[in-house]
Amino acid sequence: MDSPLDLLSYSQGKNGQHGEESNSKAIEDLLADYGGGGFVQECGYVYLYDVLLVNYPDFDWKPWMFGQTKSFWSYSGNQRWFMEWMCEQIPLSISDQEILYTLTVKEIRKYGGRGLLAIMKTFQNLMETVFFEFEWEISRLRKGGSGGMYGTKKNQKRLTHFVRMLFPNREIQPDYKQGLVKASAEHSFSEERYPRIVNPKTNKELELDIFLPDIMLAYEYQGEGTHEDDDVLERDLVKKIDVWNWE
Repeated sequence: MDSPLDLLSYSQGKNGQHGEESNSKAIEDLLADYGGGGFVQECGYVYLYDVLLVNYPDFDWKPWMFGQTKSFWSYSGNQRWFMEWMCEQIPLSISDQEILYTLTVKEIRKYGGRGLLAIMKTFQNLMETVFFEFEWEISRLRKGGSGGMYGTKKNQKRLTHFVRMLFPNREIQPDYKQGLVKASAEHSFSEERYPRIVNPKTNKELELDIFLPDIMLAYEYQGEGTHEDDDVLERDLVKKIDVWNWE
């Protein structure tokens, strides 16, 4: 490690040690894995956080990355500190309630908030307590659960949100298919404005994650493992070729 602060990166599962959805690991446990279980006691301290804070005061240590944090989570300011920091890492805007609905229990665990979840008991209680400035829809929070109310599509939902911020005055079609727009009375339909993308092998219409018909621009969210399958690779190539031809 180039710096003692790298312990935080390792505990979060970076450097290839853990998958995206895995839990973080307390730094004490990480040290024990490499034979350093008695390190803190040898230094004359009770908690590893104190050892590092005293010996390396110039580093920005995060208390939630350490195992002994029960009293830490009892203070509302610390709860808010962690959630704001986590949202900054993802990144998500804490001022936008709609995007906060995409948060998941898995993400809170991944970034070191297991102790916070233990105190709050439920995801609903956590969100209502920490982000008290919002009026929350309880039914939507209850759907949050481990994987969030949007499940595997949470990052696509976040991408849609960012695209709306980039193009606030443009029509945006998430999960775009010509057939869906044609069946809807919300927009005046034309073949030129809403082109159809078809897989030549199956003759089935393909879907774009996000489509802006005003400027003929499309976005696709490339999730982990998206391109491992040959059929998926071929499908995405068809999408790219069709979108290029729009120009």
